[in-house]
Amino acid sequence: MISGVILAGGARDKIDGVYPEFLRIGSESILMRQIGEMQSLCDETIIVTDEPRTYLEFVPRSVRIITDFYGGSGPLGGLHAAFALAKHPSLWVTAQGMPFVSAPLAKLLNEHMHAFGHDAVMPRQEGRLQPWHGLYRQACLDDIVALLEAGERSWKALFDRISWDVLDESLWRGLGRGSCCTLRIRNAEDYGKAVILQQTYVDNRSSSTSGRA
Repeated sequence: MISGVILAGGARDKIDGVYPEFLRIGSESILMRQIGEMQSLCDETIIVTDEPRTYLEFVPRSVRIITDFYGGSGPLGGLHAAFALAKHPSLWVTAQGMPFVSAPLAKLLNEHMHAFGHDAVMPRQEGRLQPWHGLYRQACLDDIVALLEAGERSWKALFDRISWDVLDESLWRGLGRGSCCTLRIRNAEDYGKAVILQQTYVDNRSSSTSGRA
């Protein structure tokens, strides 16, 4: 069983006065698209944020909203909160503003993590690790606490302490929305790219359906 996590923090621009995750792509907000995809795989969904009131009126009651214990500690602070309170031993960790997250990819990562006994498995795309779409064991919590107590707050510090692996893009490109799944919207340029990607996807599906008619 898997807990889905959205770390809602970090630098991002408002677009027309609105945070990117509340903008719409197609008929839904980015946030609701992300929650919907995660709930298709996860038994619980958690948002970690220092601004809970920002999210309360926009998410279903089934979504848990929690705050950092180690405030101002970057991604490790958010991971600590989620890992400490998650109900399940496997966590799918994403960030806010990711409209094309992929449940099939997360399922594959989770299977790989358990098959080979790693503490974490994440996608690698164009040679870069994508920790924001990774699967992690809750057992990493002790390492996260030790790092935070030592003043560490980076992904690299965590990866230096745990056993982790990657799945190259060639192994998951055909799952879900493929290479789009790691896109994270932080500004107007990213949002424009996401809108184009969505419209292209809709157009391609329409053409494919018409071709079979």
